[in-house]
Amino acid sequence: MNNYWKIRLKNMDPLRIADDKSSQHGQTDTLRYIPGSALRGYVMSELAKQAEFETWKPAFFNGQIRFMNAYLTVNGKELIPSLKGFFEDKTPCIDKKEIQNVIEKDVEPGYKRASLGSYCYVEGDCICYTGLELSEDININMGRTSERNVFRSQYLRKGQNFTGYVSMTDDIDVELREAVLEVLSKEIRVGNRRSGGYGTCCTVLEAMNGAAPYGEVRTQKSSKEFYLVLLSNLVMRSELGELCGLNLDELAERLGCDKLELKRCATSTAQIYGYNRIWKGTIPSANMYEAGSVFCLIADQEIPEENFRRVETEGLGIRTVEGFGQVAFMEGFGQIIYKKPMEKMAEQVETVQTPEKSKIHAEEDCRLAARGLLQHRIERGMERYVVEHTDELRGITSSQLGVIASMCISCQYKPEKAEWKLGSFLVHSKEKTERYKKQDNKKKPDSYHRYLEKMLNSDLFELLEIDGKKVMGIPADQLFEPDEQIRYKLQLMERQIRYANREGRNHG
Repeated sequence: MNNYWKIRLKNMDPLRIADDKSSQHGQTDTLRYIPGSALRGYVMSELAKQAEFETWKPAFFNGQIRFMNAYLTVNGKELIPSLKGFFEDKTPCIDKKEIQNVIEKDVEPGYKRASLGSYCYVEGDCICYTGLELSEDININMGRTSERNVFRSQYLRKGQNFTGYVSMTDDIDVELREAVLEVLSKEIRVGNRRSGGYGTCCTVLEAMNGAAPYGEVRTQKSSKEFYLVLLSNLVMRSELGELCGLNLDELAERLGCDKLELKRCATSTAQIYGYNRIWKGTIPSANMYEAGSVFCLIADQEIPEENFRRVETEGLGIRTVEGFGQVAFMEGFGQIIYKKPMEKMAEQVETVQTPEKSKIHAEEDCRLAARGLLQHRIERGMERYVVEHTDELRGITSSQLGVIASMCISCQYKPEKAEWKLGSFLVHSKEKTERYKKQDNKKKPDSYHRYLEKMLNSDLFELLEIDGKKVMGIPADQLFEPDEQIRYKLQLMERQIRYANREGRNHG
């Protein structure tokens, strides 16, 4: 007997699992689902770190553990790949639209294949459908080749929900079962570019308690005529071991009848690739019927319901341990005559309670960011001021500029005393100049004192023409102490003098 566990997944990062059948040179498409092989590969990789793995390994290949594909879930509704065989006219679909079933009757002229998205569920005589949210990256190949080719990579957008299943037999090793469930209960990473921030999925594991998956479509009762719906890609082998699509003789034997006849079908095929973990190499590709294909079959006798359920549980064809060959015998498929697009409900915004410590850290981070932004503005303003105000130093001798520069450098280490020291020097210098004026009776230029007075009495933000009120909502005076503003002013004066000296040498 098989025991089932439901795996609910939500991709927290963009998710890409390359679709080899549709990808080509310069572009990589993604699968629209999470394959059972990806889940199996992740579990085996995690268990390989444990010493018991070699004894557990056979269970992953002999059917004791089987992983099924994870398909989209919308508004809590588990969906299946969109069913094939439906046609519609060319009028737009508004709310609900009539469609024709090619398995029940021939399609009228002028009809086209019905657009049914990627996923659906059946509700009475109506098929409700939807699609996934896709996006893509455009990159440039910066490899060894001289050509810088552009390539496109498609991915599933984050925040989408999927539901998959894992089954384990009763006779499986108890420790192995617990180890598998433990791995699947944690955050998992699947798909391509995992090291680049892709593929993280959070999971919730739920025991089925005797129930079987896909119960809403596995509804066929005892009957001679029935519909076989593929829930995943499928191919079977003939008596000679060759791939043959659908082997009716084998299916008849497993259903308990002598003969099966294919009445009609609606299918599509795809080339499927894979990797052999035992031999550590790629396996030959197989041309399979795609998920969503439908077959109408007639038996030579009535098939009991339990036989349908047994085949559904065991699966059909090759590679059933990794999600292939999942089928459903569905009653009422021929009654579907309408289609309707699903309405996706907006997800409720999660309310997160932020601890007080986190708020304090956030405020501190914001303050640091604002301080860094203000520092950047001051640096840019100083560079601009130095270049645009070269005339301020005209008329000041080189010896006077040298005195100012040396005082600015020494005072930067003690900015709290800079204003007092420079102010005292300015008063002393003015008195000295006045004495010389009286002795010489000559009018001396006073650019030296005017420059010092302007720099000492002006506000830094006004000098640099910077908005000094608020930065990121924080008052600027809370980001810088007065001493720091004085230090910046001293640096500005020093830079002005150095720039003037350099310009003088260049013109000399």
